[in-house]
Amino acid sequence: MDGNRRWARAHGLPAFEGHRRGLQRTGDMIDECLKLGIPYCTVWAFSTENWKRSSTEVNFLMKLFREYLTHHLTSLYQKGVRIVHLGRKDHLPSSVLKLLTEAEKITHKNRRLVLQLAIDYGGRDELLRAIKTAQDNDVELDEKEFGLLLDTCGAPDPDLVIRTSGEQRLSGFMLWQASYSELYFTKKSFPDFTPQEFHLALEEFAARKRNFGV
Repeated sequence: MDGNRRWARAHGLPAFEGHRRGLQRTGDMIDECLKLGIPYCTVWAFSTENWKRSSTEVNFLMKLFREYLTHHLTSLYQKGVRIVHLGRKDHLPSSVLKLLTEAEKITHKNRRLVLQLAIDYGGRDELLRAIKTAQDNDVELDEKEFGLLLDTCGAPDPDLVIRTSGEQRLSGFMLWQASYSELYFTKKSFPDFTPQEFHLALEEFAARKRNFGV
């Protein structure tokens, strides 16, 4: 979900307002997935590299996560959304981790939409953590067993990966899972990524022929 800060600068607003608008747009995307019957949606809200940003910005983002989970959990539960956290759990503030854990527990029986929140997530970090777990537990690895050690255990690989704001790379997103995902890049910043823009991405995806290497 790229481009929050660039969107804010372009509109003469502080970076914080870009993050706030981006979070509002996330709600629109969740509602659109529910309307269209899309069963899985992953939003990459904070990467392992984002800790390098200023403490002021990081603290604001953590505050936004707390506010979102506090104010929207009941609504998401009532809509049939299941929340799953992807990423590290040892670096997050205890207040954010507590809310994520509570959200997972409360919504775990919901099946209408599985919303995967990638917070303190990085693809390389995920792979290294999975390898360490395998080594520590003497697991004999194959593709199936390795998949069970990833944060996305139990979820299908993504069909479509969308990146906003003009960058044309994965930047470490789901490096294992996205090997056969279709990629869609748009110059629209995430605050400008409306449901209409989402439909354009879905229409292009529907027109592509997928052969999975066959």
